[in-house]
Amino acid sequence: MEAAHQALDRLANEGQTVHRLQGFAPLLPPCEVMEMPRPRKRRRVCGLPKTRTFGPAGIERGMMPPLTMTVEEYEAVRLMDREGLTQDQCARQMDVARTTVQRIYAEARQKIATALVDGRQLIIEGGDYVVCTDAGEEPHAGPERCRRCFAGSGRARRRGPGHQRPFS
Repeated sequence: MEAAHQALDRLANEGQTVHRLQGFAPLLPPCEVMEMPRPRKRRRVCGLPKTRTFGPAGIERGMMPPLTMTVEEYEAVRLMDREGLTQDQCARQMDVARTTVQRIYAEARQKIATALVDGRQLIIEGGDYVVCTDAGEEPHAGPERCRRCFAGSGRARRRGPGHQRPFS
C-alpha cells in the first residue's frame, strides 16, 4: 500500500492527473479528480435524408458559411412536423428522453430559420445516430420503407418487439 501512495505522490508532483478511486478516497493523498462524462446515447433514425444539401438558388457557395444540421435534428423535424408525432411519441421513436427531443428539435428549428432568413446553405450530416433495421436486416433506404416504425402510408404505427403503441 505504501508503494501505491509513493507512486501517486510522484505522479501528482510531476503534474500528471491522478484518478481517485471512490472507495479508497480517504486512503489516497489529495489529488485532482477527473469525472468522465456520461456516454451519449445514440439516437435511432428511420433513414437518411434523400437530399443532404439545401440552399438558395443563384447564390455562390463561398459567400456565407453553410449551416450543418445533424441527422438526428433532421429526424426530429421529420417526425414532428411532417409525420405529426408529439414530442413524447418522437422521443420513443428515437429512443431518447422527451427533454432530449425538445432540445434537438429547438436546435434544428433555429438552424432552419437562420438558413431561410440569412439565405445560407443547409447541409445535413453527422451526429450520433443509428439507422434502425427490420429484424436485424440491413438499414433502410429511407423512412418510407421502415416497416418496423411506419407502414409507408405516412401515418405512424408502432410495430415489432420493443415498440409501445402510441396513445389513441
